[in-house]
Amino acid sequence: MAESYEVVLQEVPVKGLFALLKELEGISERVGDLVVSEGLEGSRCEGGFCENLVNAFSSYEGSVCMAEKLFRFRVSKDDFLSSVLLRVVKYEGRVDVEMSFDSFIDLDVGFVMLAFQEISNALSRRFHVKDCYGGLEPAVDVDTRYFTNGLLGPLSLRKNKLDS
Repeated sequence: MAESYEVVLQEVPVKGLFALLKELEGISERVGDLVVSEGLEGSRCEGGFCENLVNAFSSYEGSVCMAEKLFRFRVSKDDFLSSVLLRVVKYEGRVDVEMSFDSFIDLDVGFVMLAFQEISNALSRRFHVKDCYGGLEPAVDVDTRYFTNGLLGPLSLRKNKLDS
């Protein structure tokens, strides 16, 4: 059975949300269809997220989710994930950006999660994100994390001890 992995940018300020999403789209070679859980004005965007949609998402009063697939997501100069599901979730006035992928990848998961840690930390600093973490889905479980912000998590440490 394939395992699923998740990386979360928690409490993303809406001020930089559009730029952050475009940066994530830019890491991939191709963007899939965009799906929105509610009928937001401006929800018809060509080629990924558009500013009108992100503004409507940000001002929406209730809970809402947007999702798209990112194809050939670059995790290093020469390494790609075939696809990453990008979700943007607004709940209780907060916005999280979540990326998930399955373990059927050809790359070492530890390597991929370290790459996501670098990407997430850089985005967090640039866009003033509260926290970032990654691990087995659901990554909210601290016992199955590869990283939390700049720190390695229990799964990274276990894997490193097994490699020794």
